[in-house]
Amino acid sequence: MKTIKLTCPSCEAKLSVDSGHDKIFCPYCGTEFLIDDEASQLRRVEDVKLESRKKNFEQKKEENKEKDKRETKGVIKGFLLMTILPIIFLLLFYGIFSIFFVEMPEDSSYYEGKNYEVVIVELKDLGFRNIETRAVDDLVIGLFNQDGDVKEISIGGKTNFEEGDTFRKSANVVIWYHTY
Repeated sequence: MKTIKLTCPSCEAKLSVDSGHDKIFCPYCGTEFLIDDEASQLRRVEDVKLESRKKNFEQKKEENKEKDKRETKGVIKGFLLMTILPIIFLLLFYGIFSIFFVEMPEDSSYYEGKNYEVVIVELKDLGFRNIETRAVDDLVIGLFNQDGDVKEISIGGKTNFEEGDTFRKSANVVIWYHTY
């Protein structure tokens, strides 16, 4: 067995120890040390424990960072699912809805008294496809109404519709207009 000569880091006393030992107590100051055979150095047991705790702490810290990252990703995914998906659903629903239906921007009285050709263009722009006109020969002088003014309009059989009412784009639209 080889004898190692060391110096106590606490009190600087000269120490000798056999190479097979891994711990030593300084007989002068009572400090316990671990022996590092390769470096022939003494390390206080408290320092070794502290280094081990620091290493464990850093390891836990890294593990917690990874856990926080995973949790943050989960929160973000949850947020996306709870906010963006309903918005996408509403947009898709509105898009599909608008393919087949028309929400009236005005009530039926808005169209009465307007020129029927202008009304036809407005209704076609809204998406109605089945529009027919019927002349009402009721003008004598044209004092109150002009030739071509809408007398009444019916969408899907309804003559008194309100703003916001919805109709199928395929609904029958009948426009009655004044003429001589």
